[in-house]
Amino acid sequence: MQPLAAALAPALLLATAQVAFAQGIPLVFEPNVGQSAADCEFLARAAGTTLHFRGATAEIRRPCGTSSVTVVGAVPTVRLTIDERAPGHSNYLIGSDPARWRQRVPQARSLRAVDVTPGIDLRWHGASGVLEYDFVLAPHADPAAIELRASERVRIDDQGRLLQDAVPDPIVHEAPVAWQEHDGSRHPVEVAFRLVADDRFGFTVGAHDPELPLVIDPVLTFGTYVGGADVDMVSDCTFDAAGNAVICGLTGSVDFPTAGASQGTLAGGLDAFAAKIDASGNLVWSTFFGGSGSDACWFHGLALDLDGRIYLAGDTSSPDFPLQDAIQTVFAGVYDGFLVRLTASGQLDYATYFGGANQEGFRAVAVHRDPNLGDIAYLTGFAYAGFPTTPTAFMPSNPGPHGNAILTCIAPRCPLGIDLLYSSYLGGGNSDRGLAIAVDPAGRAHLAGQTTQMAGVARFPTTASAFHTGATTNRKSSIIYTNYYACLDPFAAGAQLVYSVILENANDLGGSANGVALDLRPGGHVHALVCGGTADRSYPTTADAYRTTHSGYSDVFVTVIDPDLSGPASLIYSTLLGGTGSEGADDVGLANGLIHLAGVSQESGGKRPVLFPTTSDAIQPSSAGGEDAFVVILDRTASGAQQLVYSTLLGGSGADHAYCVAVAASGAICTGGMTSSTDLLVNRPTGFDATFGGDVYDGWLFRLD
Repeated sequence: MQPLAAALAPALLLATAQVAFAQGIPLVFEPNVGQSAADCEFLARAAGTTLHFRGATAEIRRPCGTSSVTVVGAVPTVRLTIDERAPGHSNYLIGSDPARWRQRVPQARSLRAVDVTPGIDLRWHGASGVLEYDFVLAPHADPAAIELRASERVRIDDQGRLLQDAVPDPIVHEAPVAWQEHDGSRHPVEVAFRLVADDRFGFTVGAHDPELPLVIDPVLTFGTYVGGADVDMVSDCTFDAAGNAVICGLTGSVDFPTAGASQGTLAGGLDAFAAKIDASGNLVWSTFFGGSGSDACWFHGLALDLDGRIYLAGDTSSPDFPLQDAIQTVFAGVYDGFLVRLTASGQLDYATYFGGANQEGFRAVAVHRDPNLGDIAYLTGFAYAGFPTTPTAFMPSNPGPHGNAILTCIAPRCPLGIDLLYSSYLGGGNSDRGLAIAVDPAGRAHLAGQTTQMAGVARFPTTASAFHTGATTNRKSSIIYTNYYACLDPFAAGAQLVYSVILENANDLGGSANGVALDLRPGGHVHALVCGGTADRSYPTTADAYRTTHSGYSDVFVTVIDPDLSGPASLIYSTLLGGTGSEGADDVGLANGLIHLAGVSQESGGKRPVLFPTTSDAIQPSSAGGEDAFVVILDRTASGAQQLVYSTLLGGSGADHAYCVAVAASGAICTGGMTSSTDLLVNRPTGFDATFGGDVYDGWLFRLD
């Protein structure tokens, strides 16, 4: 929720929310003009629930009974008014007597009671189907003076939520969070529910500037399972220009929910899928795509161009994969890579195989618009011998017997008539994988992944400009599993490999660089943000790191590199982050100067609970199972522990993993992955599922505002 209009500032805004009643449908408030009982001023309806509002009281009327919450000490004469109109009207044509009809009853998005107590306004709203209430305090008003009385006993759980013990199910007031905005930045403020009596509660608010607005609000807009009766996974997510979430992944479910589909039925054992969900959780469209074999979009296999078209990358074993304007029309190997482009409305616009006689797969895609060549899809992944390369390739053939990383550039329906612009291997004499990719304005590819090295076998290629030489030995084995970052210019007239480094110093246990994002700096400099997981006890960190030492078996790392600098100067920032278990980040994003991470925190050696660092405003502050997803926001410009702006776990009693994170222009965060938990926090409106339906795993998607 955003602060109120400037006309109300300076003000103090307190907000919390109750359990979602609707399934993806915003709450609409109507004035009572005779269509309901005379004892309410306004009403709203949701699935199986009617909400009545009068003065400082709200009643939640369910088939099992009525519950209420009231502001204690409210001015007796206070009345509700429409705070924000909705575009529609309601009509009630009751019986045959027109005198009983109520037509063009206005609808509202929110209600307000001005001066519910002196200097304090009360506001009700429910844009995402969740009933929320805010308190707006005039300058210097005391938030401790706010007190509410519930119709049932209230208690606070270990997640900071207030539970109103209604029968048969409690009404949940989500834990509030707080912030103040100053000079365009958001500054967190501590807040929590406070019990006053068995049926009364208020708020405890930390130090804040009384001359600035203070926002206290829950952050989970919606959470949903994504899938059907078989295995499903959300592998990547992003936002379009309108703030809709776009997701992709894989599914084996014949009952996977579709709408407006380009392909409406499951064609094989596994199909890839893509879907678009609006800001309230409504399913805009959803489609399968695939053939009679197995098809999947993997971890960073989703990107959008400037026109909102959707690019999807993965691998397929289907000889009948759906194609359109393909540059390779014949299935060539055990698995081939694929590139698909959908219109913004989810219809097939372009699709091609790309591969050789062995096994290939794309794992990530990014899009760059060239003024002459149009939109170019940059793809990375892995390939064995026989992968098609171009004459200008940095590495035209596979340097070893195993799969190696690849970089391929395809311009669908290129204006110059040459769709395949570039294709090359990138690797050493053992096994390497490209797992993430980003493209800078100059058209250079920034790659992150994993490399396997052995004594006597050619290493992953690095440059003399790297900040260090990287891992070369393993104390326990002749094999090194480690991670890399590389910047490669596929269209350079000279040297294509701009910068390349093996990130770890030494790794006995295995590490991987899973995500990459770009920070476009003044003066044309580009900083690459690389994330992953490492067990290297000597992983390179900088003096300004959030944490320089390991906390558990494996920790999250975030490393920032300037590929245009050399040596130690190219290492801009590097930190570790973790708890007592084994953690790794699978995706990284940058918005408003803040680093956003998503990944997994899991038990190590059977040790529970896993103590992962979370903040006081976390949706879920502690581990719910042996393997939980997380979302973290870091401010690397802050000092020490203050860099951890926000951190929450997301999970149930099973295994939960986040593979992606995206940030909208509005600041909304989207994250998704895979879960085996039947008790995931999904009590929010959604176009998908409120219940776990998978055979073993379901996909999941959360939006945080």
